[in-house]
Amino acid sequence: LVERNRAAHRMLVDGVAVEYRRKDGSVAGSQARVIDFDHPENNEFVVANQFTVIENHQNKRPDLVLFVNGIPLVVIELKKPGVPARQAFDENLTSYKHPQNGIPQLFWYSAFLIASNGTDSRVGTITADWERFFEWKRIEREDEPRRVSLEVMLRGTCAPARLLDIAENFTLFSEH
Repeated sequence: LVERNRAAHRMLVDGVAVEYRRKDGSVAGSQARVIDFDHPENNEFVVANQFTVIENHQNKRPDLVLFVNGIPLVVIELKKPGVPARQAFDENLTSYKHPQNGIPQLFWYSAFLIASNGTDSRVGTITADWERFFEWKRIEREDEPRRVSLEVMLRGTCAPARLLDIAENFTLFSEH
């Protein structure tokens, strides 16, 4: 899963190798970018509610999946208020990534995952355990008041320009 995520990230950031035929009949190669990181407005952002994914005869429905140009970059699991956000991680996000009983292909392109109960919201990556899922406390600036809520999480990480910035410039892979 991690190697697929790394390869997909490289294709998203560097582009996909394509060949095309010129008017003179010769074949040329180039890199086609599937996401316009420089101009977020040129991309299509879609959020799917209860998006059904079928893989290995498993039928799963993450609460929300955020797509950019048809690519699932963010998976969000929600619990009702009073239910610990960690349950969204333990019961849903972890099981979705399972190679035999889950839907791991959904996570090949994931920039990050969110678990929330409305007030406690955490963000992490496909390889992070719960202790590495963190709160997002600000939307715009370092000097604004710190708040933890689903609204702050979504506005702070999923606003189009921020989401693309995080995906392009703040995604790292450990070499060990």
